[in-house]
Amino acid sequence: MNLTLIRNSLIALSVVILLVLWAVMISQYNDYDKASDGFEQKKADLNVKKIEIETLKKALEKFKAEKEEFSKLLFNERDVPAFLDQISQYAKEAEIKIVDMKTQQFYEVQVNKEVAQEARVERRLANQIEAQKKSDALRSAQTLSAMPIQIRVKGSYASFVGFLDHLQEYKQLINIANVEIKAGNEYPVLDCEFVIRIYTLKTTQELIRK
Repeated sequence: MNLTLIRNSLIALSVVILLVLWAVMISQYNDYDKASDGFEQKKADLNVKKIEIETLKKALEKFKAEKEEFSKLLFNERDVPAFLDQISQYAKEAEIKIVDMKTQQFYEVQVNKEVAQEARVERRLANQIEAQKKSDALRSAQTLSAMPIQIRVKGSYASFVGFLDHLQEYKQLINIANVEIKAGNEYPVLDCEFVIRIYTLKTTQELIRK
């Protein structure tokens, strides 16, 4: 009787031990499975981050290339005298007489109103400048600025057209606007007035000092 009791007790104890071991194994397997899932998720997140970083790098490189290309179209302060001399040279070649030529101060361009009208400035460049203005400190941010040059010339219609063609082919960005042509007593010599706008980047502080 005692042997039977001992045997049954041993069997029960073995069953309990087996159940405990089984429970421990299941718990460890679940922990491993969760850890494995977490690792795979982190690995997937890391791959996504790598892709995002590569995309940002490419976008930054593209932005730098476009900014450099766009900067070639803009004027520096030292370019202005050379451009005025070039206008005189174009007038001479086109047999146009310059009656008056006045430069004004640079002012901040309202991008949507003015730059969008210029065929040589793509809209995405204007958007980049607007984005830059918003992201930088207001007073230190560079803004697209224009300087008007008011010109009055006299010459034949064909000569005036040739003169404008020369100007529009200039290597840097200009905009010709407000063209007025009058025929007076000297016809076929015409009296023509128009405005050339040249563009540069200036800070808000520089514009205020002007």
